[in-house]
Amino acid sequence: MALSLVPVALAIALAPPPTSAPLDPDLGMRIIAMSMAEQEARFRLIGAMQRNDQAALQIAMHDVEREDRVNGAELKRIVASVGWPTYTRVGREAGHMAWLIVQHQDADPEFQKHCLRLMEPLVAKGEVSGTDFAYLADRVAINTGGMQIYGTQMSLVNGKAVPTRLRDPHRVDERRRQVGLGPLDEYIRLIEQMYAPPKS
Repeated sequence: MALSLVPVALAIALAPPPTSAPLDPDLGMRIIAMSMAEQEARFRLIGAMQRNDQAALQIAMHDVEREDRVNGAELKRIVASVGWPTYTRVGREAGHMAWLIVQHQDADPEFQKHCLRLMEPLVAKGEVSGTDFAYLADRVAINTGGMQIYGTQMSLVNGKAVPTRLRDPHRVDERRRQVGLGPLDEYIRLIEQMYAPPKS
C-alpha cells in the first residue's frame, strides 16, 4: 500500500519556525486555513485505517479527495497570481502549508512539477525549506515513474514501511542530511508508529 499522506503530526514536526511579519498576512492565513481543513480530513482517514473501519474509511477518502481538489484549484490561482508563496510574502508557516497542499496534488503531477521548479531556486535564498523541497522532489519522481533520492515516499508492506523506488540507497542518509532530514531508519520507525493499529 502506497502512503500518499503527510500526517498531521509529521506536518507539524516539519514546519519551520516562525519569522518576521509577512508582506501578505491575509494570503498566509488563507493558505493555512486551506491546509488545516485538508489535514483534518487526513487525520480522520488515518484513524479509519488504524481501526480498519471500512465505512469510515470510504467517507474519509471522499473528504480527502474533495479537499485536495478544492485546495489544488485555489493554490493554482495563487501561484498564477504571485508565484510560489515565499516565506517573505506569506510567512514560514503558510509557506510550509502551501508545500503540503501541492505535496498532495497527486492527481496533477504537472502542477507538482511546476511548483517544484518554482521552489528550487528559492531554497538557496531561504524562502523555501530544503526539507519541503526534498519531499516534493521525491513525490514528483515517484508520480512520474522515476526513482526518489531522499527516501521520503513509503509503501506499507505487511505493516512495514519500505521506501518506494529508492535510487542509490547506500548514500541516502548523506543526501537526507544535506536537506535537513534525519536518518532514513528513524523516519521508517516514525511512519510505522503512525500507521500502527491502536493497542487494545
